[in-house]
Amino acid sequence: MNASPAVSIIMPAYRSTPYLKEALESAAAQTFSDFELLIIADGETDPYEDRIPGSLRSRVRSLAIAHAGVSAARNHGIMNAKGRFIAFLDTDDVWLPRKLSEQVLRLEACPAAGLVYTNCYWIDKSGRTLNRTQLEQRGKLPAGKVAAELLEGDYMITSSLMARREVFDTTGLFDTSLEVCEDWELKIRMAEDFEAEAITEPLIYYRLHPGGAHY
Repeated sequence: MNASPAVSIIMPAYRSTPYLKEALESAAAQTFSDFELLIIADGETDPYEDRIPGSLRSRVRSLAIAHAGVSAARNHGIMNAKGRFIAFLDTDDVWLPRKLSEQVLRLEACPAAGLVYTNCYWIDKSGRTLNRTQLEQRGKLPAGKVAAELLEGDYMITSSLMARREVFDTTGLFDTSLEVCEDWELKIRMAEDFEAEAITEPLIYYRLHPGGAHY
């Protein structure tokens, strides 16, 4: 792994046994390989090392914090990240192979944009693809100055998001005082400071299941 990879992937882990292996395999299958994966163990005691694919092990850094919630875990990952771009992958979601490559290309081609997100497929707890993509459900995926639209609803799935590192220097990190909608609140702040790009191709599977808590 390069000393300073292009992308740092932040993955908070807490009681994440059911789907973690599938999420890790989707990271290992990326066509874009210049990345590091930071697994932030949020008070996690479950041994997940045996689920890291062999091809991914050299790019994984495991960090541990006392259990403090998903926002604190993500913030710890961001502060320890080495990449120019920051991406998020929750342990119950799955990326398609070109997710990172398409987002890096888009940010490099659009210097005015600070962040980029993608369309997604909805899947259920067993991995079955549901009827419509996010774009089909919403009718559009806004781009450009999108803060006003984000105030109406959070249409940026966190596992589909990639941002330039300097975005967090300007906007700040996740608000650890919020118990819900902490990622939505950060996205609004990001969108107030930076333009957003949207990729209409679905490049992640977003899992809907009881007990989903952004891990």
